[in-house]
Order: sequence, then structure tokens, then C-alpha cells
Amino acid sequence: MQQKTTKSVFFQPHWPQSLRDFVQEAVHLSLARSIDSETVTPIELSQNAQKGMKPKKRHEVRQMSAWVHKICRESNCRNVVDVGAGLVSHVALR
Repeated sequence: MQQKTTKSVFFQPHWPQSLRDFVQEAVHLSLARSIDSETVTPIELSQNAQKGMKPKKRHEVRQMSAWVHKICRESNCRNVVDVGAGLVSHVALR
């Protein structure tokens, strides 16, 4: 099945126009995925927040929480929607 792409977005031919519009707008509103590690200091997680996390996940959450906090502070953002595939939003636990 052939996929069409616009700005790194893949559309399936059978997707309704409303879904294509939604995906395109989400990509347009999304932030860059690169992080300047020199401007973000990983946060410390409480023992409760670390419960059940493997070391790799702890590292990811420490980095991502700091990055989300920095972006929110700079843009006066008060709410974040975590659209992911995980069962629990570890970033929200921060």
C-alpha cells in the first residue's frame, strides 16, 4: 500500500480527510525533537516516581521532564498533553 507524505507525515490512502487534517495540524504544532543537553539539567526523581522504572526509563523521564519544564517555563504553558503509546505517563509524575 502506497503512503503519501507531507512534512514527514505519513498518510494512508484510506484515511478520512478529517484524520489527515488532524495529523497535519499536530505536526505543525509539534516542537523540534532535538534537545540541547547543555541548556537542560536532568531533574531528580522521587523514590515514588522511580518505582517500577528500569534505569533506561529513569534516564528518559529525567531528561524529558526537564525539557518539558524548560519549554513550559519559556512559553508560559500551564498544560501539557502527553500523546504516547505507554501505559503510564511517567513525565506527568514529575
